[in-house]
Amino acid sequence: MTVLPSEPSSDPIFCELCQGVMLDRAFVAFDRNQRVDNRAFVVMLCPVCRLGYTKPKLHPQEIARYYPIEYYNLAVELIRERHRRLRRIRRKRAEGICRFVPSGRLIDIGAGTGLFMKTAQEFGFQVEGLEMSHEAIEFGRKIWKLNIREGDLNQMSFPDQWYDVVTLSQVFEHLHEPQAALKKFSAMIKPGGLLAIAVPNFQSIQARVFRCKWFHLDVPRHLYHYSPPVLRTMVTAAGFKVVDVNFFSPEHNWAGISESLLRTGGNGESFVHKAVRKLVVTPFSKPIAWLEAALGRGGTFELYAVKQA
Repeated sequence: MTVLPSEPSSDPIFCELCQGVMLDRAFVAFDRNQRVDNRAFVVMLCPVCRLGYTKPKLHPQEIARYYPIEYYNLAVELIRERHRRLRRIRRKRAEGICRFVPSGRLIDIGAGTGLFMKTAQEFGFQVEGLEMSHEAIEFGRKIWKLNIREGDLNQMSFPDQWYDVVTLSQVFEHLHEPQAALKKFSAMIKPGGLLAIAVPNFQSIQARVFRCKWFHLDVPRHLYHYSPPVLRTMVTAAGFKVVDVNFFSPEHNWAGISESLLRTGGNGESFVHKAVRKLVVTPFSKPIAWLEAALGRGGTFELYAVKQA
């Protein structure tokens, strides 16, 4: 049974960023990725700043059931760490950071098992991580001897002007209080330090084409839906200067198209499904993803911002 969306009175229908502009209803969307239930959500859009919202915005206790329990398999994580293409992608991210801050203290928010931390450490950074999954933390600590803290960003305290780099990859859109988080990052980062945030691009071509069926929409887990101008406005207000925006993600962009076209069924991937994905959908998706990124409309983007003195 489909549960129709509702707007609880405690959940405002005004833009948090523009302060008082009533939101437009863009479309209704469902949890197509994890398929926890058939509840419907409304994606709202600010007509002025174009920030997107998932309504209703579920409270942390309620949204927890939409996150499946992840068990970090030792063999799979080791394969991901050694996989040439994935290793190259992580090194490319680290190189992007080194363009602005070549060394120092780096903390990765939403670190998982610490794969990117491990790469940043290889580049000479002193690394820390923050993660909520106990299983992921134990894996990173035990296997790679990484310093990963367990906890919720909102409830954690950090020393002022301690870090040279703060990174978030496909995490910021999950945060319940993004503007408060940016203020916290501003306090944590040294003057001249770097904030690197990678998020799905709500202004991308694939987002416009697939709309409620877009893989990277991922409601209700994605609470906010960002475009480069919106995120630029937010980080600037928090005391940062945007120095670059990268639209090329060989890990996420083509997957957004591929998964939007051909999602794995609830019982797993059949032989036919896998063959169609590998022989047809993937070869089609990769050049399209490259083209939209070249046009500045990639399915995801990473924004680099330096803290002002």
